[in-house]
Amino acid sequence: MGATDFLDGRMARLLGCESDAGRVMDPVADKVLTSSMFLILLTAGRLDLLVVLAFIAREFVVMGVRELALMRGFSVPVATWGKYKTFAQMVLIAYEIVNPAFYSHANSKLILFEPLLVWLALGLSLGSAVLYVRSFLRQSGCAQR
Repeated sequence: MGATDFLDGRMARLLGCESDAGRVMDPVADKVLTSSMFLILLTAGRLDLLVVLAFIAREFVVMGVRELALMRGFSVPVATWGKYKTFAQMVLIAYEIVNPAFYSHANSKLILFEPLLVWLALGLSLGSAVLYVRSFLRQSGCAQR
Protein backbone atom coordinates (compact mmCIF):
# COMPACT_ATOMS: atom_id res chain seq x y z
CA MET A 1 0.00 0.00 0.00
CA GLY A 2 2.80 2.44 0.86
CA ALA A 3 4.95 1.20 -2.02
CA THR A 4 2.34 2.09 -4.63
CA ASP A 5 1.91 5.51 -3.02
CA PHE A 6 5.67 6.11 -3.23
CA LEU A 7 5.90 4.85 -6.83
CA ASP A 8 2.93 6.96 -7.93
CA GLY A 9 4.54 10.15 -6.64
CA ARG A 10 7.96 9.21 -8.00
CA MET A 11 6.56 8.48 -11.46
CA ALA A 12 4.62 11.76 -11.51
CA ARG A 13 7.80 13.69 -10.69
CA LEU A 14 9.93 11.78 -13.22
CA LEU A 15 7.38 12.20 -16.01
CA GLY A 16 6.61 15.82 -15.15
CA CYS A 17 2.96 14.96 -14.52
CA GLU A 18 2.63 16.55 -11.10
CA SER A 19 -0.53 18.52 -10.50
CA ASP A 20 -2.10 20.63 -7.79
CA ALA A 21 -4.87 18.04 -7.53
CA GLY A 22 -2.29 15.30 -6.97
CA ARG A 23 -0.44 17.34 -4.34
CA VAL A 24 -3.70 17.87 -2.45
CA MET A 25 -5.39 14.51 -2.96
CA ASP A 26 -2.38 12.26 -2.27
CA PRO A 27 -2.11 13.23 1.42
CA VAL A 28 -5.91 13.10 1.74
CA ALA A 29 -5.91 9.56 0.34
CA ASP A 30 -3.14 8.63 2.80
CA LYS A 31 -5.19 9.98 5.70
CA VAL A 32 -8.37 8.17 4.60
CA LEU A 33 -6.46 4.91 4.15
CA THR A 34 -4.55 5.03 7.43
CA SER A 35 -7.48 6.33 9.51
CA SER A 36 -9.79 3.65 8.09
CA MET A 37 -7.26 0.93 8.79
CA PHE A 38 -6.64 2.22 12.32
CA LEU A 39 -10.37 2.10 13.02
CA ILE A 40 -10.58 -1.45 11.64
CA LEU A 41 -7.60 -2.51 13.74
CA LEU A 42 -9.21 -0.86 16.79
CA THR A 43 -12.46 -2.77 16.34
CA ALA A 44 -10.46 -5.98 15.81
CA GLY A 45 -8.74 -5.39 19.15
CA ARG A 46 -5.29 -4.95 17.58
CA LEU A 47 -4.71 -1.31 18.56
CA ASP A 48 -5.55 0.67 21.67
CA LEU A 49 -8.23 3.37 21.57
CA LEU A 50 -5.87 6.10 22.81
CA VAL A 51 -3.28 5.25 20.14
CA VAL A 52 -5.89 5.41 17.37
CA LEU A 53 -7.29 8.67 18.75
CA ALA A 54 -3.79 10.16 18.85
CA PHE A 55 -3.14 9.16 15.22
CA ILE A 56 -6.43 10.59 13.98
CA ALA A 57 -6.34 13.74 16.15
CA ARG A 58 -2.86 14.48 14.83
CA GLU A 59 -4.21 14.52 11.29
CA PHE A 60 -6.93 17.02 12.18
CA VAL A 61 -4.48 19.27 14.01
CA VAL A 62 -2.05 19.32 11.08
CA MET A 63 -4.83 19.87 8.53
CA GLY A 64 -6.15 22.73 10.66
CA VAL A 65 -2.73 24.34 11.00
CA ARG A 66 -2.10 24.09 7.28
CA GLU A 67 -5.56 25.52 6.47
CA LEU A 68 -5.05 28.39 8.93
CA ALA A 69 -1.70 29.15 7.31
CA LEU A 70 -3.36 29.33 3.88
CA MET A 71 -6.01 31.67 5.27
CA ARG A 72 -3.18 33.92 6.50
CA GLY A 73 -1.48 33.91 3.11
CA PHE A 74 1.34 31.41 3.56
CA SER A 75 1.77 27.68 3.51
CA VAL A 76 3.24 25.09 5.81
CA PRO A 77 4.85 22.67 3.36
CA VAL A 78 4.85 18.91 3.76
CA ALA A 79 7.76 18.01 6.02
CA THR A 80 10.11 15.06 5.66
CA TRP A 81 9.16 13.90 9.16
CA GLY A 82 5.53 13.79 8.02
CA LYS A 83 6.54 11.41 5.24
CA TYR A 84 8.42 9.27 7.78
CA LYS A 85 5.27 9.27 9.91
CA THR A 86 3.16 8.01 7.02
CA PHE A 87 5.71 5.30 6.23
CA ALA A 88 5.86 4.17 9.88
CA GLN A 89 2.07 4.08 10.11
CA MET A 90 1.80 1.99 6.95
CA VAL A 91 4.46 -0.42 8.22
CA LEU A 92 2.51 -0.74 11.49
CA ILE A 93 -0.74 -1.39 9.60
CA ALA A 94 0.89 -4.00 7.36
CA TYR A 95 2.49 -5.66 10.38
CA GLU A 96 -0.83 -5.85 12.21
CA ILE A 97 -2.45 -7.46 9.16
CA VAL A 98 0.22 -10.09 8.48
CA ASN A 99 1.22 -10.84 12.08
CA PRO A 100 0.31 -14.50 12.76
CA ALA A 101 -0.77 -13.56 16.29
CA PHE A 102 -3.55 -11.52 14.67
CA TYR A 103 -5.16 -14.74 13.46
CA SER A 104 -4.42 -17.07 16.35
CA HIS A 105 -3.16 -17.16 19.89
CA ALA A 106 0.08 -18.79 18.76
CA ASN A 107 3.16 -17.56 20.54
CA SER A 108 4.97 -15.56 17.90
CA LYS A 109 8.31 -13.80 18.14
CA LEU A 110 6.77 -11.16 15.90
CA ILE A 111 4.73 -9.98 18.86
CA LEU A 112 7.91 -8.42 20.24
CA PHE A 113 7.98 -5.90 17.40
CA GLU A 114 4.46 -4.64 17.93
CA PRO A 115 5.16 -2.25 20.83
CA LEU A 116 8.23 -0.94 19.02
CA LEU A 117 6.26 -0.22 15.85
CA VAL A 118 3.40 1.39 17.77
CA TRP A 119 5.74 3.69 19.71
CA LEU A 120 7.75 4.55 16.60
CA ALA A 121 4.63 5.46 14.60
CA LEU A 122 3.17 7.34 17.57
CA GLY A 123 6.41 9.23 18.22
CA LEU A 124 6.76 10.23 14.57
CA SER A 125 3.09 11.22 14.43
CA LEU A 126 3.20 13.49 17.46
CA GLY A 127 6.72 14.75 16.78
CA SER A 128 5.93 15.73 13.22
CA ALA A 129 2.75 17.48 14.40
CA VAL A 130 4.87 19.58 16.76
CA LEU A 131 7.15 20.48 13.84
CA TYR A 132 4.17 21.58 11.74
CA VAL A 133 2.85 23.76 14.57
CA ARG A 134 6.31 25.26 15.15
CA SER A 135 6.67 26.00 11.43
CA PHE A 136 3.26 27.69 11.45
CA LEU A 137 4.14 29.78 14.51
CA ARG A 138 7.51 30.78 13.06
CA GLN A 139 6.01 31.85 9.73
CA SER A 140 3.09 33.66 11.33
CA GLY A 141 5.39 35.65 13.61
CA CYS A 142 3.95 34.12 16.78
CA ALA A 143 7.07 32.18 17.76
CA GLN A 144 9.26 33.51 20.52
CA ARG A 145 12.83 34.05 19.50
